[in-house]
Amino acid sequence: GLDGLVEPPDWSDGVRLAMDGRAAKLRGALDEAADLLEAAIILLPDDAIVMKDLAAVYLSTMRPELAEPLLREAHRLLPDDTITINDLAVTLGRLYRFGEAELVMSKIRDEHDLSPQMLFNRGTLRASIGDFEGSRRDIDAAKAATTDLCLALQSECALLPYRSNTTAAMLRDAMAALGNVLPHDESPLM
Repeated sequence: GLDGLVEPPDWSDGVRLAMDGRAAKLRGALDEAADLLEAAIILLPDDAIVMKDLAAVYLSTMRPELAEPLLREAHRLLPDDTITINDLAVTLGRLYRFGEAELVMSKIRDEHDLSPQMLFNRGTLRASIGDFEGSRRDIDAAKAATTDLCLALQSECALLPYRSNTTAAMLRDAMAALGNVLPHDESPLM
């Protein structure tokens, strides 16, 4: 019989840990979320969703070096998932690997798959590698595609320093406009 064989771990334990980790992440308990998702990934080592959730926690806690290998593996498992591609590119950008990040972003084949936030991310990456024309196109497209005034103003503030005709007054006015739409309580932006 099967006597003496080690029981495989119950996959449902991994699912439970992953769900609890996601819930902790949503309520802002990031250390708890990291612990739960790290445990979940041991039981569900091929689950791209758990990888992405854990990577998001690492990015939220300023640990892009831990997020990168998870997102690379998630991208290998889900090669056409635009959100995974975007998250990997953002992670590489936070590691100051802008050229590599822009190259990853170029794997999104259909421009219609790019959300305004993704266009903003790509525009920022393009500005970081000196492609100011491509950056301006992306930021303008992001602004045209969103009703989120905060995102549009963030995009404008991010790009203005790279435009040759920008004055200090233009930058101050853009920052003031952004400040006026940001939450004034202690709630975080992301």
